[in-house]
Amino acid sequence: MIRLPRGGAARDVAAVGILAAITLALCWGVVSGSRVLYFGDITLYFEPLLRFQRAQLLLGRIPLWDPRILCGTPFVGNPQVWPLYPSSLFLLWMPAARAAGVTGALHLFWAGLGTYLFLRARRVGRGGALFGAISWGFGGALVSKLQFPNMAQAASYLPWLLFAIGAIVERPTPARVGGLAALTGLALLAAHPQMFLMQTYTGAAWTIWLLRGSGRGGWRRVLPVIAGVAIGVALAFGQLLPDAEMALASVRVGLTLAKANRFILPPYAAFYNFVLPNFFGNPATSADYVARGNFWEPCCYAGFLAFCLSMGAATRLFRRSPDVRFWTVAALIFVWLALGRESGLYIAAFHVLPGVAKFHDAARWLQPATFALACLAAYGFDAVIRSLPRAGKLPVAALLLALNTVDPALFSRTLNPVAAPSVFVDNSRAPGSRRAYYVDESRLWGRFVSYRSYAPATGRNARAFTGSLGPNAATDNGFTLVNGYEPVRRTRTDVLLARITASNGLGRAALLRETAAECLIGFDPATNGPVVTALIEPGFRARVGGRAMPVRDISPDEVRVSLNGATGGVLVLADTAAPGWHATIDGRAAEIVVSDNGFRSVSIGPGDREVVFRYDPIPWRVGMFVALCASGILFAIGASAYAGRAGRVLRPAAPCV
Repeated sequence: MIRLPRGGAARDVAAVGILAAITLALCWGVVSGSRVLYFGDITLYFEPLLRFQRAQLLLGRIPLWDPRILCGTPFVGNPQVWPLYPSSLFLLWMPAARAAGVTGALHLFWAGLGTYLFLRARRVGRGGALFGAISWGFGGALVSKLQFPNMAQAASYLPWLLFAIGAIVERPTPARVGGLAALTGLALLAAHPQMFLMQTYTGAAWTIWLLRGSGRGGWRRVLPVIAGVAIGVALAFGQLLPDAEMALASVRVGLTLAKANRFILPPYAAFYNFVLPNFFGNPATSADYVARGNFWEPCCYAGFLAFCLSMGAATRLFRRSPDVRFWTVAALIFVWLALGRESGLYIAAFHVLPGVAKFHDAARWLQPATFALACLAAYGFDAVIRSLPRAGKLPVAALLLALNTVDPALFSRTLNPVAAPSVFVDNSRAPGSRRAYYVDESRLWGRFVSYRSYAPATGRNARAFTGSLGPNAATDNGFTLVNGYEPVRRTRTDVLLARITASNGLGRAALLRETAAECLIGFDPATNGPVVTALIEPGFRARVGGRAMPVRDISPDEVRVSLNGATGGVLVLADTAAPGWHATIDGRAAEIVVSDNGFRSVSIGPGDREVVFRYDPIPWRVGMFVALCASGILFAIGASAYAGRAGRVLRPAAPCV
């Protein structure tokens, strides 16, 4: 059942055009460049990351190390960056903030297109497939995640993966296995492992469901599915292997159930969030959000009409349609998981299902839950249209589609505050000249970022927010940071930061307990002072025997310290030690010793010396080798499929007798 019904290609093209038009209407500001996303994690995390990546890409390199935060941390190895994903190419010709918005808009369209194709392959009519595509692609569950670009782009692959699995189960061919491999690799490179984990469990359940009652022969079709996923994982190995090394050394290893239960769908909101999304307030309006957690994590509104049609399908078509049975049960399970540990099922999943215990926020199970509801709504739409007389089908279908477009779109347009591009001013200087340490970073969060209201960071405050010394916005303003905002950081980094906090500084270079005049970027007119108090380190990051030495950052992955007339001793570089760093002294290999709970140091002899630190992690090399091998396999599959098709076309006709 994977082939699209024949005929009506023009109508399919029109449906795709409608999805494109909705995307442009909803996201025209960020697509055209007249507006940019800036609220929350866009400013504090993703825009600084993308700006750093853009600067390095324009120099012709992919940075492996990020020297700007936490005294340095892996860049490739951070599971929330996507240097190998195609959307990184946008950074070559547009600023980071605009690239984040364009990436999000394109993936809304990609999600809608995948849903349309998936539903058409399941023999849903064009109107129903378009209805479901609008509900999933432009509903609150996905649009609310645009301030987390990696989450939006990774989530958009769910319908595509299910579409590819269905194709293989129907008729395994090398080309279809290759298609699943390519989609799997892209979904992983999109850089949100939690989304891929949920897609994996959804895809596994879908595969089992499609193979029900097929006997032993049918179950052999699981092997091509596994092969496609395995090749796709190998395609992403250049990113996955460094990610795995980072994960094993990160704070996520010891994630507790209480910490994982951070953002959930509150039980008292389990109904209202689907039908009355502003029942508990909306941070974009004057009525502050009053439910537990924040507004955007449990957001799941896909339209009132979509919810009604999904409920109608679940109750009236449950016995008649196998697909409706699957998506009804799936929706119930996913919503149940989204309720967190209060519901009980999430506790079992946390302890039993591999990978679940590595991630925060049970509310993210609402992504597959909302997709399941969109599928049910598509079947409900089909049932309604088929029950009408011929003359009434087209006008009713058009009316239902129009209502389902306007309703969620009016809601979704409030989910992500936007501002003029000038809110991000490119006033950055070369990193490393100044290093800042926050005394009280929570003050900035309270000043600009509120779970209850967007107001503190809107209007004139928006520029103060993006230009502040907050984590990690300060890196856009010429600072490197002793601490900073990184959800997936090494456990040793926390030990190092605890020591710095206890000693009120690094203890190796003068740290001033004052805010320099040039740092008044986050000026707060209410208090007539800076938003964040910072400790500013002069332009030295190394010392030998108490003597400060200048440091040259050749690249993010290479640091040089030149010593003239050194008396010998231990050179301590106040940068984080991590596997993958290597040192040479005058061109000869030297052993790096971890100093002061986390810094890099080497022993040197007397005389003039040049010490070079280079970051060249083995997981990156091995991962890229595996990815290149997988790319070769995928290329061979594609070439074989193309040659076979060309051979069939060019095969001469049988001679006449």
